[in-house]
Amino acid sequence: MFLSMKKEWHEAWVHMAKKSVVRLGDGAAQLQRKIIRPKVQPSKVKSLCEPITKIVTMRAYGLELKVMREKLFILKPEKNPPPMGGDYKSFRFFDDEAIPEAVTGEARYRYEKWKSDYTAVYDKFIPGELDITPVRVAVLDTGIDITHPDVEARVGNVKGTYNSLTDRHQSKFHDRNAHGTFTACLILDYAPDAELYAAKIAEKDPSNPSVIAKAINWAVTEWKVDIISMSFGFPDRDIEGYVELENALQNAYANNVVLFAAASNSGGKLGRSFPAREPEVIAVHATDANGNRSHFSQTATDYDINLATVGEAVESAWPV
Repeated sequence: MFLSMKKEWHEAWVHMAKKSVVRLGDGAAQLQRKIIRPKVQPSKVKSLCEPITKIVTMRAYGLELKVMREKLFILKPEKNPPPMGGDYKSFRFFDDEAIPEAVTGEARYRYEKWKSDYTAVYDKFIPGELDITPVRVAVLDTGIDITHPDVEARVGNVKGTYNSLTDRHQSKFHDRNAHGTFTACLILDYAPDAELYAAKIAEKDPSNPSVIAKAINWAVTEWKVDIISMSFGFPDRDIEGYVELENALQNAYANNVVLFAAASNSGGKLGRSFPAREPEVIAVHATDANGNRSHFSQTATDYDINLATVGEAVESAWPV
């Protein structure tokens, strides 16, 4: 669940998970709609005449509430994480950790400005330097929703999909988590001339290191990618199957594949996660749009390269 603002900052779209708690002020207008089609007209409008706390339950995809900013008093997701067990319960996908109410209109504006500046630089310098062979990028995540409008618009860039959970190529698979589609669309957006390859390594947290290893090996041997992106991690390597993952990373590195992994979301105390801590992998830290370290990102290290990019108020697509 997150909060986004229009540029004039007087309206807020609240993207909600399946169960969330929202408190709205006197006279706030609630417009309910599924988030999968952001541009369609809301299907239901209801006037709320007094401050309330409303529990919202959706069977799929969540919903959006459109309210005046001054009417939005409390915005808090229900703490009901899915159960995780086994040796891999510490596995996590990494996202912007800001609580929704902290994603202000100002933060959104700064991000949009940063993206606009990036696009201007890309359009000025990159097209003239493109090689005849596009850069191939593999995303290891929860899959990709090929039917999403943002993906369909650039479906020609999506060159391959692989389900590491079943160990087979699939021309189409669902993304029940949303993280994979979100991440893949960022790459389609920021690297419009690259080829994208999507490997499904989990339905949701947790994931087995050996499943991730199979996806890496597939990306190297079958797709012959140049870059592998991993927005997840484990707090340590002392888990079953991690040796296979280490071997796959070393093999990819030996084949001149550039490996990126999110550093972690645990703040400055716990340090980087694995595989971001591996010597073959470039760890990616998070900043706001002004270049300041995000509170959930790790402190820069003295012994390694410290690479960071914007990780707050980022906008992308959710699966259909």
